[in-house]
Amino acid sequence: MKIDRAKDIAYAGMDPREVPAYPIAEAARYIHLPASTLRRWVATGRLTDVAHAKRPMLSFRNLVEVHELEALRQPQPDGCLGRIARDAAGAPVAVYPVIAGHGGDSRIVVIDPFRGFGQPTIAGTGICTAVVAGRRRAGESLRHLAEDYGCSVVEIRAAVRFEARTRSRD
Repeated sequence: MKIDRAKDIAYAGMDPREVPAYPIAEAARYIHLPASTLRRWVATGRLTDVAHAKRPMLSFRNLVEVHELEALRQPQPDGCLGRIARDAAGAPVAVYPVIAGHGGDSRIVVIDPFRGFGQPTIAGTGICTAVVAGRRRAGESLRHLAEDYGCSVVEIRAAVRFEARTRSRD
């Protein structure tokens, strides 16, 4: 995959999918997996190419591996496995996490290493879900946020729900 000049500078020539960007606790929250389980998977070598420094950091590819492993532990893994978008060569390019209250086929929130430095965003916008949720916690209405960001209230509500669910794991 050819990486454009801006990404080449931002990621020191690395494919953004390979950049260690997610601490274990953060990756566990995004996939809705206990952090202790993910720590064990990293410690026992279940994941490939985990960057080890003082604390392990996962790349987007590792995040996809975690998503796949967690999906295989579910009674119906096909629904979860179908939440990974792939390019023409079959390489993962995005993960659409499950959002409580938005049905299994919701693709409103996306984790895409080519947008928002791989942080969860509202699909197609680059708007960080954590920023939206923070503004909502500060008292702004869903309607006002939707107008501000040019999104639907449904998209804003999904971003807030996603963040509320990930924060409840802390």
